[in-house]
Amino acid sequence: MRQMPGNLIPFILLVLLLMAANCLADTGTYRIIDYSVTLDPKPNGEVVMDYSQTWLVTGGYIPWVTVGLANANYQIIGWGGAAKTVSNGNDGSWIGARVDLNKNYMPNEKFTYNFTIVQRNLISQRSNGYSIVFTPGWYDRSTIDKLSLKVISPIDLLNVTTDPKPSETVGRTLVFSKNNLGMGERYKISVNFPKNASFKIPAQAPSSGWDFLVPLIFVVIFLGFIFAISYAKYYSSRLPSDRYYDYRGPVVSAGGISRGTR
Repeated sequence: MRQMPGNLIPFILLVLLLMAANCLADTGTYRIIDYSVTLDPKPNGEVVMDYSQTWLVTGGYIPWVTVGLANANYQIIGWGGAAKTVSNGNDGSWIGARVDLNKNYMPNEKFTYNFTIVQRNLISQRSNGYSIVFTPGWYDRSTIDKLSLKVISPIDLLNVTTDPKPSETVGRTLVFSKNNLGMGERYKISVNFPKNASFKIPAQAPSSGWDFLVPLIFVVIFLGFIFAISYAKYYSSRLPSDRYYDYRGPVVSAGGISRGTR
């Protein structure tokens, strides 16, 4: 029976290590007590967004957390509370911020952090006005006791329409609330402004599904190339030594890749 080529073993170990890292990176279990986002759209088409979350650790420990954001065109401009640093955490097809906490939080401990971003490409132009469609980042491993979304309208609310209906309005602020969200449950809101909102919407480059597929295709081709070289070397070692199959080509090596999860 033929044995597996030794050259393939490092690649299998690399895959196993990546899988283990993905399983172990999120070391704690938790419940989100409060989750609030305030959206303040500006005339230039940008939206200033304030995020605040309160977590309760239920097991393990929590050294850092992630928050899904609307798209990759954002800038982090400040943070506070239990957040030591907030940085761009975009990873592959996932888009969001990474929040490193000021300590490791243990079971039964609560922490609250906040951060502010400038989000672009969130306001879209329609034939009769403008629209914001927003779904805050959700958590597949946690329930959310209370979710609150606030949208500050730049104009009077008379001709502003929404879906769903806001739970309340305070001046020109629309307040959307939902309690007791289950694990992985999402909550989407849509706010439509008339033309007199007069947002200056910058031109957006068209996107396509290839944005995600192209890197994946390159990875598959690279791994196929490595496999082909390893198999060729293994096959040539099984052939008679008096043939030209003894020729050894260039050596190709691959480095490890470390990735975090949420």
